[in-house]
Amino acid sequence: MKTAQVVVALYKIRQMKKSVSFLLFLTMLLPNLKAQVDSALGPHEGKIKIYGNYRVEVIGCNDYLEIYFYDKNLNPINNDFGIEGAAKFFYYNETNSTSAFVHYGADGFTAKISTQDYMYCQITATINGQVITAKFENECHVPGGKK
Repeated sequence: MKTAQVVVALYKIRQMKKSVSFLLFLTMLLPNLKAQVDSALGPHEGKIKIYGNYRVEVIGCNDYLEIYFYDKNLNPINNDFGIEGAAKFFYYNETNSTSAFVHYGADGFTAKISTQDYMYCQITATINGQVITAKFENECHVPGGKK
């Protein structure tokens, strides 16, 4: 009878060791998961969208958006590389407005925001003959409680 109790106790200890090992594994894994989520932010702390071999970063809430383009490894693409494009803003009343890119620094562009109550904007650019499009929700302003 005592042998059976020892076997049961050893079994329970082995199960507890497995549980502790699993919890330690999860504890080590969680910081890496957070790093992967944070990687959706670009070098300028803006949201990143992927289109083919390109990455598009957009930041800004006030009068202008800042737009940056990168290759697939997040290396910036210089804005004198022949990039042309515009930001098209879509509004809740089913209207839209378009703002052409203006060079900003060595690798960025700006686009004027006519009014800040837009639902989303669509970035369209031509890079090396390829048309790139990316949609960005307006995370800065939500009019009238709409989402």
